[in-house]
Amino acid sequence: MQRFEVRPGDCTSRDCYRDRERSELGEVDASSRVGDEYWYEFSFYLPKDFPNIYPAKTALGQFHQKGVTSPPVLFQYGVPQGSDTSSYYLDLNQTKLGHFPLISERSLRGHWQDIRVHARWSTAADGFIRVYVNGRLTADVVGPNTTHVSPIYFKYGVYRSFLSRYKSAHGSAEVPAQSALFRSVRKSRTMKGLLNTASEPIQP
Repeated sequence: MQRFEVRPGDCTSRDCYRDRERSELGEVDASSRVGDEYWYEFSFYLPKDFPNIYPAKTALGQFHQKGVTSPPVLFQYGVPQGSDTSSYYLDLNQTKLGHFPLISERSLRGHWQDIRVHARWSTAADGFIRVYVNGRLTADVVGPNTTHVSPIYFKYGVYRSFLSRYKSAHGSAEVPAQSALFRSVRKSRTMKGLLNTASEPIQP
């Protein structure tokens, strides 16, 4: 189990300049390629006092790409576009295919959430991403899930951006600290592989 905490000012010079803070780990070897099909899983826990910092954004897991500024897929916490209710949601960031609520605000805190992802990474119509929350298929999106062909890798922890939005909306000089626990972060070529020694723990 790993604990991540972000307090005001927890940013590199690059992040501070770009209005963001983070505490994250990620894959060193980006072995997932466009055209590959993979299964991923991770579990996270938010304490009951975990603050919602909307209209700033909080990402609790994301798929990124080598040499690409904008990640193709994020797991965000806040108010998804087209909604007036906070949730933990899937954000198809590059392809703009939409935002898909996964866990409601009232169900999010105080217990472990188990996330499983089945994805075929693609810039074309044969791509898909399916997200299972606590064993239930919650999002099933068919179509391109990236606009780049660079290798894909998973990152997890607490990553928050557009912090100035929160400061402006709340008249605050700082954004409240946030902490989260993660465990069982792994991937495999098959779903069965996640359950045995063939799975690959995602090593930072």
